[in-house]
Amino acid sequence: MKKKLLLLFVFIIFPINLFAVNDDRTQHVDVAVEPLLSRDWVSYISDSALFVKQYNSKPIEIAGNKPGSIIIAPDIYAAIDDSLIVSYIEKTTSKNNLILAKIASKNKKTPEYFQLSSNSTLINARIYQDKAQDKNNLAVLESSTNSSQIKLHYFDVTTNKIETKDIKGLTGENIFNLTPVFTDKSVYFCYYKINNQGKDKSVAISEFDKNNFNLINAITFDNIEGTSFIYGFTVKNTPFFIFKSFEKDQFRLNIARLKDNKWQYNNLQEFDGLDVARLDYHVQDNGNIIIVLSAEDANKFKQRIFAVTSENSGETFQTQRIDRREFDNTRSWLPGLIVTGNHVITVWEDMRDIRGGIYYNISKDMGKIWQKNAFSLSESKYYAMRPAISQKNDEIFVAWQQYKDDTKQKAELILARTNLKELENNPKKELIIISDIRKKKNLVNSINEYWNAMINKDYNKVYLMHDPFFRAKISSEIFTSKTGSMVYNKFKLEEVIILGNEASLKATINYEAPDLDISGKETSISKKDAEIVDVWLYLDGFWYRKYVDPLTGASAVSY
Repeated sequence: MKKKLLLLFVFIIFPINLFAVNDDRTQHVDVAVEPLLSRDWVSYISDSALFVKQYNSKPIEIAGNKPGSIIIAPDIYAAIDDSLIVSYIEKTTSKNNLILAKIASKNKKTPEYFQLSSNSTLINARIYQDKAQDKNNLAVLESSTNSSQIKLHYFDVTTNKIETKDIKGLTGENIFNLTPVFTDKSVYFCYYKINNQGKDKSVAISEFDKNNFNLINAITFDNIEGTSFIYGFTVKNTPFFIFKSFEKDQFRLNIARLKDNKWQYNNLQEFDGLDVARLDYHVQDNGNIIIVLSAEDANKFKQRIFAVTSENSGETFQTQRIDRREFDNTRSWLPGLIVTGNHVITVWEDMRDIRGGIYYNISKDMGKIWQKNAFSLSESKYYAMRPAISQKNDEIFVAWQQYKDDTKQKAELILARTNLKELENNPKKELIIISDIRKKKNLVNSINEYWNAMINKDYNKVYLMHDPFFRAKISSEIFTSKTGSMVYNKFKLEEVIILGNEASLKATINYEAPDLDISGKETSISKKDAEIVDVWLYLDGFWYRKYVDPLTGASAVSY
C-alpha cells in the first residue's frame, strides 16, 4: 500500500522574496501606481516623483520627491489644443494639498501650478470633463471621507480661471467612491455611505442644480454591505451609474439609471456572485453602450474578460465572453477600450503565457461579434502588465508597465503608437499553435527527463528544468549546494492534466534518506513509496517544473 508523504520530504526548500524591489528607481517606474493615459500623454511615478511624457518626447517632472511628503491620486487630461492638465495630492504629515499643473501647448518645459485646496481629510481627486459646458471647462472633484468637505473645482483650460463650488447636502458619517455625472442642468453624485457608527450602509445618489449647487433631491439604496467602485456616465443626457456591491453574501453588479424622472435600480444577473475587478465603457450619441470588464468565479475560473452591450439606452444588456476558455486557470483582467466608428478595440493584462502579456481584441460592430483570437502587443520575453489605451485622431496609444527580466525587480514604462489598420493586420496573427498531442508528449518527456536527472543526481540539469522565475531568484550554486540529502530510486507517472499552459500531474516516487540531519539530530528514512502532486508550466516553447515552497505554498510566479 502506498503511503502519502508530505512534500516537505520530497522537495528542497528555498526562501523566495516575492516582492519586487526597484533597486535603481531613478531609471525605473514604480509599479505600485498604474500608468495614466490621455490621448498621447502618459503619467507615471519614478523615485517617488510624478512625471508626464508625450509620445516621442522627453519626460517632464511635475512633482519632485520632497522629504516628508508623498504624491497620491494623480490624474491627467490632455486637451484638444495639445496642452495637458495634471492633478495630484501632495500628502504631508499635517495636511494634504490638492494641486493642479498645466503644461501649455506652446511651452512644454515649464508647468504652471495652481493650488486648489488644502485640508487633512482630502483623500482623492479626479479630473472630469463637463461635456454639457464649454469643451475647455474641466471639473476637478475633491473627495474626502467627510461629507461636509467635498468641493468641485471648475478650471478653464484657456483662461486658467478657477471657480470652486462647495458641495453641501451629501449625507453620511463617512462617504466613499464619490462619482459625479454632469448633465445640462444638474450634477449627480453617487457614493457609498456609512451611518450610525457602521450599522447603516447604503449607496446614495444626490442631484444638485448646476447654477447654484443647491440640493434638488436624493435617493438611497439600503442594505449594501460594501462597494469597491462606482462608474458614472450619461446616456442621451440622462445619468447612469454602474457599481459593484456586496449584498446577501454575494457580489453583484448594479445599475442605477434615471428614466421618466424616476430612478430604476437593478442588477446584471449574469454577474451575480462574480467578483468584477475592473470595467471600462463607451456610450454613443444614439444611446448604444459598450462595456468591457473582468470578472472571476472563484469556483470555476479566474478573472476573465467579458463584453456587455446595450442597443436600447441601457434597458437591456447582452453579455459574452471574449477570451479563450482553455485559459480559465490563468488571469485576464484590467481591460480598457476605445471606440472608433463602430470598431471597438479592447486591451487587457493576460497571463495565458504565464509570463504576463498585453493582449487585444477587436469588434467591428460595437461589441456584438469579436475576433476568435486575441493577439499580443507586448514581447513574450517581458512580464507586461497594467495596460491603458487612448486615441488621438487616427492614432491609437497603448501604455503598460513591464519587468525587464524574470526577477521582477526593475520595471519600465512602454508607450506604443499604432492604428486600427495595423492592429487588424498584426503580423502576430500568424499564430504558432502546437497540437495537444505534441504538447502532452513534450510534457511527459520533460517530466521523465527531470526525474531521471533527480535519480542520477544531475542537479545542474534539475535546476535548469525549474521555472525561470524561480531560477531568477535562486542561483544554481545555492540550489545544488542544498540538494542531495534525499535519494530517489524510481519514478512512475500516473496522471497528467493540461489546461492551457499549466499542467498538473500525479506520480509515485520511491525514495530514501540514509543520512538525514534534522535540527542537528541524525536520522534516516528507509526506502518507501510516496504519491506526489506537481505543477508544470509551458513557457517559451518548453515545459518547466513550477517551484512551490512546500511550507508556505509560495512560488515566484502568480498567474
